[in-house]
Amino acid sequence: MPVVLLRQTIILASLLLLAACDENQIARAKGYVERLTSGFLDQAGAEVSADRAPIAVSAFLPEPNYAPSRSPTDAAELTDGKLERPPLWVRDGGVGWFGQTPVVIDLQRRDGADSVSGRVRVHAGLGRYAGTELPRQIDVYSHNTKGQARLVGSYREPAGLMPPDKKSYWIEIPVRDLGHRFSLALHAGSAYVQIDEIEFVPGEVARALAAAEPFDAPDLQAIRDDAAAQLRLNFEIRAADRSDSRERWREAIGTGQVAWVAGAWDDKPGQWGPEVLVGAPAQLQFAGLDSETEIAAIGVYSTGMGLSEVSVSIDGVPAGALQLFQVGRVMTADGELVYDPLKPLQDGKLQVQAGWPELLWVQADLSKLPAGRTQATLTLKGTALEQRFPLQFTVLPDSDFAPAALDAKVWAYSRDLPLWSDPAQTMADLLAHHVNVWVIHPSDIPGLNLDGKSDNKAQQRFLADLVRYKGHGKVHLYLGWTGKDNPFGITPSQTQIPPARANAFRTWLSRIDDLLRDAGYAPQDWALYPMDEISGEETRVFREVALLIRETLPSAQIYANPISTSSDPTTVAQLQALEELVDQWQPVSKLYHSAVGSYFDDSNVAQGFFHIPDVPAKAASPMQDYRVLGWHAWQRGANAIGFWAYSDATGSSVWDDFDGRRPDFAVVYEQGSGLVSSRRWEAFAQGIEDHRLLAGSGLAVPADFDAASLTPEMLSRWRARALKRGAETAAPE
Repeated sequence: MPVVLLRQTIILASLLLLAACDENQIARAKGYVERLTSGFLDQAGAEVSADRAPIAVSAFLPEPNYAPSRSPTDAAELTDGKLERPPLWVRDGGVGWFGQTPVVIDLQRRDGADSVSGRVRVHAGLGRYAGTELPRQIDVYSHNTKGQARLVGSYREPAGLMPPDKKSYWIEIPVRDLGHRFSLALHAGSAYVQIDEIEFVPGEVARALAAAEPFDAPDLQAIRDDAAAQLRLNFEIRAADRSDSRERWREAIGTGQVAWVAGAWDDKPGQWGPEVLVGAPAQLQFAGLDSETEIAAIGVYSTGMGLSEVSVSIDGVPAGALQLFQVGRVMTADGELVYDPLKPLQDGKLQVQAGWPELLWVQADLSKLPAGRTQATLTLKGTALEQRFPLQFTVLPDSDFAPAALDAKVWAYSRDLPLWSDPAQTMADLLAHHVNVWVIHPSDIPGLNLDGKSDNKAQQRFLADLVRYKGHGKVHLYLGWTGKDNPFGITPSQTQIPPARANAFRTWLSRIDDLLRDAGYAPQDWALYPMDEISGEETRVFREVALLIRETLPSAQIYANPISTSSDPTTVAQLQALEELVDQWQPVSKLYHSAVGSYFDDSNVAQGFFHIPDVPAKAASPMQDYRVLGWHAWQRGANAIGFWAYSDATGSSVWDDFDGRRPDFAVVYEQGSGLVSSRRWEAFAQGIEDHRLLAGSGLAVPADFDAASLTPEMLSRWRARALKRGAETAAPE
């Protein structure tokens, strides 16, 4: 029998929000409590149902895009009665999406009844080893003849669900009043949605979602938007219950407010309890070079009710030396409220929401402070709080250090909206955070089809990018070709480039070289980036393209960022076959830190790495996913670091993980005519400054040093050692 995995939520969680909600939100909140009892996960069912009704897929939004299982017959495969087993995502019978959520599938019942009850069942595969999870939520919508739809059933994965891996499961949703046309909205549990069968089994059901109000649904995007809003509201209601946190704090401090020196880079400030008060530092310390920005934080907690204000003032430092921010909370696609955006403090007031730890971010520009030591004071004043914190600044001249060069690349495409709405402002932000490698998107490079046709608009965008990046580092021309999709018509099994295609490429590359020279770029200022994230057999295609580049323009530099997949792993032999052709290796961090990664240390080619945080990126660790990258570079002697991505928001608002085709990777937020930074973005810049300090001090990397285990305490100790060594080296004899 199906195993019931969804529990009724704490009703208090919804009641806490009712006072601040409109009538529509209240109705949704009540429905949320009911819906948690309506979904099932069938761990035992291994076959299709004998009494299933005939149904057919009529449309997708978006179309399936996961290449290993994509085929023209995907729609038919979802209702053909044939089940696949994991890894169904690499089988023809599977249907998959990558980087898309929610996915909407439109279906038609082919039986006679206008409205029926029963069970909608979705067969999905679980492969944590391959990065694919079961859908976290599935919503069922029934359509009427008036162009309206309403929610009639829902499944939601509970927190802590851990069914056995490498298995397939039926997800079952009881429904009533299902019309001839119905739609499923599947919310991704990872970067992938992977299913292979949908069925409807008519019959009476003991429990189903209460009837919902119909809404206008002229297209599938309306279904997608409503499903995303449902998911977000559910998460917000669940996050609203802070009763356990408030009770623990009241037991420790009574009723009132308290402040303490806090960890700026802690992963989960929302989970802080009164134990953070024990052993908290007595003062905020800032130590570094006069070219650095240093950061500290203060936590504030109120056990009362509602919202209050705390005034913040600073005495003893020059104007402009310190900036104050409040770390905001933002909902991720996983349903977690994370501390990420850095909102400038308005009128020196920190907004304190009772029941939530608040984080005051203190950012010091050491270039505006005198060398040596400076003392200052930060004062907090509220209705139930008055507290002073000593500040100590220790500043050394950057000229005493000789840091090694470090390339920093964050895939900041100038076409990414909304964050490039003001290109000058965005460039200033990137430069302030030490970015010095720029990627030009394939859509902004003319002639990539090698058809000889002029593309004046693309050429104008290309030249505009070249002007924008001139003098600010290196430029990588991302060509966007793949092992299966390239203008040569070659594949991993057929790599011979036709002579006509080779000649077309030679003409194109000569033209691009002329444009770069006319724009003032020397050969060392740019590189060709033919294919993204090559893996396994795809390296054969990359090699043929690279050979043609070398033959055509020997001075051109070639960049490669290999990965390794479970279905097509990358080997040392495959990398060695490219070594004479590649000028810069920048593999993904998982490959760089794997057993294969030792190849890069021994290679004669410049080497670095890039990182992709897990989805949703807003929930990534500022320390382990961003700041530690500079430390890994110091440990391995790498010359390049980076991450995906600075401005990737799929054209939607960065504040909302639910309004685009997938969660946002961007590390800054749009706000009017400005940009709002984040803890993650500042952590990356801090990691670059750490690398400059460590490498410039001449400190040797100990054999037992492991950047992966770096803690804030270790970080402070190593920085202190580097500062001390640099000062001693610079001291006159």
